[in-house]
Amino acid sequence: VDGLQQAEKQDGYIIFTAGSGTYSFQVTGEPLHTPDIGKEEETGVVIDDDQATYTNEWVYETASNHNDRYGDGFHYIGWVSGEPTASATYTTTIEEDGEYDVFAWWGVHSNRATNTPYTIHCGNVTETIRKNQEINGGQWNLLGTYTAKAGDTISIVITNDADEYVIADAVRIAPHQDADDTFTPLQQLQL
Repeated sequence: VDGLQQAEKQDGYIIFTAGSGTYSFQVTGEPLHTPDIGKEEETGVVIDDDQATYTNEWVYETASNHNDRYGDGFHYIGWVSGEPTASATYTTTIEEDGEYDVFAWWGVHSNRATNTPYTIHCGNVTETIRKNQEINGGQWNLLGTYTAKAGDTISIVITNDADEYVIADAVRIAPHQDADDTFTPLQQLQL
């Protein structure tokens, strides 16, 4: 639906706003596919923060008020301007030749960095991507797609040269999937 703004299920009806109108329709029968909205299937290798290696003094946090964390907790560290003074490194070895999507997971808060650096090392490629950790928390966020050969190592390094607190939670390396191969229920809705 073009211009889809909001949708919800209410008393057996789907009610959604698109463009300037609000629409509803009744849902009957068995669904062909019932994905968990907001969750995507985890494929590939997930490396949580307890499997990373750290330089400097990162703080481990398990507070129950951080429900958008991955797993039991996450690490954080203060920021510096200029050269980084701390890093968290996640590493895995690729088993098959191919293209791989690299994702990061973090929890959001207003005191998080808006320019957290993620440096991806894959073969001869090194690329730094900066992400805003004040938004898009509690989900896998794509950092990039990289070509690797069997036996190659992919490393993701998070550093603290940022503008606020830097979060190191989880990363995921998964075989590349074209955007056309994935969907959410609302993308499939056609009137």
